[in-house]
Amino acid sequence: MASSNDVQRLFLQAVLSRRILSQQLAAKIWEKCIEAVKTVNQTLDIEFNDDRASWDDWVTKLNTSLNPLDLEFAHLFDETSGKDMYALVNRKGDQVAQMATEYTAAEIAYFKGVVRILPPLKSLVPPNLDCLQLEQIMLAPNESYCVSSLAALREVNSLKTNMTKTQAESVLGSFVAKGWLLKSK
Repeated sequence: MASSNDVQRLFLQAVLSRRILSQQLAAKIWEKCIEAVKTVNQTLDIEFNDDRASWDDWVTKLNTSLNPLDLEFAHLFDETSGKDMYALVNRKGDQVAQMATEYTAAEIAYFKGVVRILPPLKSLVPPNLDCLQLEQIMLAPNESYCVSSLAALREVNSLKTNMTKTQAESVLGSFVAKGWLLKSK
């Protein structure tokens, strides 16, 4: 017999089959999951409301369920389109999680150095965001939200590894090619 928990299960299956979703697509998937579960068990009292407050409540409940697994259905903004986006992310930085990437620990440390995570500065982060501040990018001159490639290459000097600037330049190119960073024109 279907239960209200099946909505979360179906939703997570749909999310896992995609890498990243727009808020509109995620909300539509949520709606369809509710419809599918109600089709199987019409006695369930599950409501879908197409408003932001209901969506935010749903995401909060989903994240509460995912928290014991160190997972989060995280909210972010697409830098090129400005759309609200969501992705299922692993919040645990253990050895298993590090095996999920092709980058070495030194390369990940370099990436973190370029976009160092700090507590949010309230004046730079929109009030509806619950996110972390990215030091080099967010504190860039004139709130340009970017750093020059030379500044990014200088970051290699602060690493505790022996990565050369040539290696750092190659890794930066890889980050851009894989969509981790965007290169301005």
